[in-house]
Amino acid sequence: MRLCKTSVLFIHILAILLACCACNLSEPSSVISSVATETVVQEDINETTDAKNERSTPFENYIYRYEDNQDHSWEEDIVYLARTFLENHPLICDTYYFEMRNYEANAASYLVNDNEFYDEVLRNTFINEINLLLAAIPEMEDMEIQYELRRIVALLGDAHSTVTTDIIEFFPLIVSALESEEEFAYYTVRIPIEHDSLLYSRLISINGIPLEEVIDLLSPYVSSENVYWEDYCIFDNFWNSLFIQKELLQAAGVVADNSDTAEFAFITEDGSVATVTLEAISGQEYSSENMARDDFYAKRITMWEHPDKNYWYKFYPNENALYARISTCSEIGGYAFQTYCGEILDTLRTAEGSLKLIIDLRGNTGGSYPMSGFEDFVAALAKLTQHEVYILIDNGVFSSGLGMAAKLSETLPNAVMVGTPAGQPINMWGNPKYYTMPNSQLRFRVSEQYWKFAETMEADALVPNIIIYQTLEDQKNGVDTVLEYVKALDE
Repeated sequence: MRLCKTSVLFIHILAILLACCACNLSEPSSVISSVATETVVQEDINETTDAKNERSTPFENYIYRYEDNQDHSWEEDIVYLARTFLENHPLICDTYYFEMRNYEANAASYLVNDNEFYDEVLRNTFINEINLLLAAIPEMEDMEIQYELRRIVALLGDAHSTVTTDIIEFFPLIVSALESEEEFAYYTVRIPIEHDSLLYSRLISINGIPLEEVIDLLSPYVSSENVYWEDYCIFDNFWNSLFIQKELLQAAGVVADNSDTAEFAFITEDGSVATVTLEAISGQEYSSENMARDDFYAKRITMWEHPDKNYWYKFYPNENALYARISTCSEIGGYAFQTYCGEILDTLRTAEGSLKLIIDLRGNTGGSYPMSGFEDFVAALAKLTQHEVYILIDNGVFSSGLGMAAKLSETLPNAVMVGTPAGQPINMWGNPKYYTMPNSQLRFRVSEQYWKFAETMEADALVPNIIIYQTLEDQKNGVDTVLEYVKALDE
């Protein structure tokens, strides 16, 4: 039986008071403390040769409070996650030595002798939130605990540090960020076939909550370093988009706990408002045959021409342009990325006159960095100054994909970046280590490195020189707005 909201609030307040009081206790405590029971104080850390091997030992005196099997299992999982973050993440680990990579210094690696990123206020906030969750375990469903863990980890503002939550059911709807004559908005590109008249309609609310408020309710559950990645995770990540996940919408208060349906409102192409009720389904229940869809692949929008290939290229003779698509930073068996780079360079070197090289990284959420031959490829490009270079990016450019864009931008100062802002800053957290909770088997990631691709660029996103969005009209007609813009330059 659930407690009323007033009782739960009382428990939360009590947990905070206990957390504060625990700082003055020396005996074991079932409340995680930021001082007395958690931190081993390091003195003169920079003067001790073995100091870098000394680490904080959170929770060594923690006493588990629950005997119920399920509650105890969650308590163990939560403490395990909290301990792992407090021992390893530079933002909240008070004694930490970590590697930083500086690509302006020829990919040199070096150790930082003190943790310049440590934030004591953030650490204490993290601990207090964990304590609130521990106190509330008996009154929470499993999915509520999962999403609360996700929200707490998102407080770090590190897009690579995440908790992987289960997706049980979702609402069958996909939207795409498109620009129309009126404004930039989210338009339907897949919807159940019985509502096919709403294809290309603009989504405006869920269960009567305006879309802007829905974003505000969902964004705390997104581990991100800028709003562009939040938008990508909430709307642009196809069937993984957060705005259609039933359990998350319930956790955020958009959908009622006992409801399997949600009401979605749209502005149609004729300007009228239409509302439909969609029922959540499981992955096993989904069938593409039951969906009205804008098929990116069938229309052969250029960036989707070869969805089965991680990288490929084609030549546009009329525009004298060489288009190089890199959709993910992963090798293709039997076709090494280094070979791919070599073929592009050979084409450029043997070309008569100047070519327009278009490197398309849109939607590249990462993989391995640097890929084999990439840095040599960029260095060689820098010497082929007779050619124009354009780099296409969007909010799906993330992690190693962002690393590629940053390296190209830094090494090729005359290159022109076109599209929309990327999903991470040019200097970012990365190289996360994966962990598995002992009981629920939920996976989570903890970043342990900070990547610096540029010393002087501290903006919250890599922003193109020319910002262009895919338009609604071009989407309908299978035209790649951004690519066509670049192809038409200087004609």
